[in-house]
Amino acid sequence: MLGAPLVWLGVVYVGSLAALLVTSLWVQDSFTSEVFRTWTLATLREKLINIGAKVIRHARAVTFQMAGVAVPRALFTAILRATALYMQ
Repeated sequence: MLGAPLVWLGVVYVGSLAALLVTSLWVQDSFTSEVFRTWTLATLREKLINIGAKVIRHARAVTFQMAGVAVPRALFTAILRATALYMQ
């Protein structure tokens, strides 16, 4: 009963992924914004680097948030007091 709609959604999903992959391999001129339909991996590499940078940035933020939650409040205040005494 759900077979036909699931196959249709699968075809649409795979088709859109294929379209994104093909268009990511094209080059866009930075001055005129004209799209050149030549096959190159440079644009895909740039996009992967940008995505990787975002993933690393988010992972770093989550790690620091988790570390902030994991440290007990008493230990945190003791560390602040110790650094305040050291700074004077």
